[in-house]
Amino acid sequence: GEMSLLIIFLLAFVVQIASANFDALGLQSVRTFSSPPDSGKSGEHPLSLIAAGMRRKKVVFVNVDVYKVGIYISEDLDRQINTIALSNLPTKDTCFHFASPLSDSTPESFDPESGISIEEQTDDGKEAKNDVTLSIVLQFVRDVDSEKVVTAMQEALLSELASKSSSYEKAAKLFIDLLRKVTGDEGIKKSDELIFIFHGQEDNVAVSVLKNAKYGGRVDSSELRRSLIEVYVGDSAVAPEVVNILKTRYNTK
Repeated sequence: GEMSLLIIFLLAFVVQIASANFDALGLQSVRTFSSPPDSGKSGEHPLSLIAAGMRRKKVVFVNVDVYKVGIYISEDLDRQINTIALSNLPTKDTCFHFASPLSDSTPESFDPESGISIEEQTDDGKEAKNDVTLSIVLQFVRDVDSEKVVTAMQEALLSELASKSSSYEKAAKLFIDLLRKVTGDEGIKKSDELIFIFHGQEDNVAVSVLKNAKYGGRVDSSELRRSLIEVYVGDSAVAPEVVNILKTRYNTK
């Protein structure tokens, strides 16, 4: 009895350590993301990889690797999520924490001297937080047709419109058009990246899309921000291990 309990405890400990030191799948641990050219912001923003996973698609009973998912965030947002996760909020939904962009009224527990944030002066003289706080990188491990990429995104963003606003539908369709434009006729080749950059604060947020270094454009919509984030860190995430890594990191259920 005692021996089996000890083995269970040791196994649980090993699993916890393994999930804390997650497999980065060869993705860079820190990457610099630029503010989008039409955002009115400038600067390079170093973000850290905090979770990675593989998107697999079942093809004739076999799971085929399609792309790696990397979640990169700023030190400020990482702190904010930790602060929220530790408070007794009614929700422990991982996606909720990510979908809430940095607020100006940061809790006192924040360290404003964060080495990673780039503080900028806004027009009214108040310091603005780093405007790029989160990026989701999809690094493909095989060639994929442009139309398959677009169709998958349509299914992810447009399947439950009944619970969404009409402005969301418009924003999602615009985002899908940008995705179609940036993937181009040539589609996605092995080792290509699709990069989604989330920037802005509170109600003034936007999502940009890039293929490798090619900028496709941006869509201003907090609803789209949440839905897109949910595809990668929500309960039905395309790479489930990403969610498990994040739940371990932020100790959420």
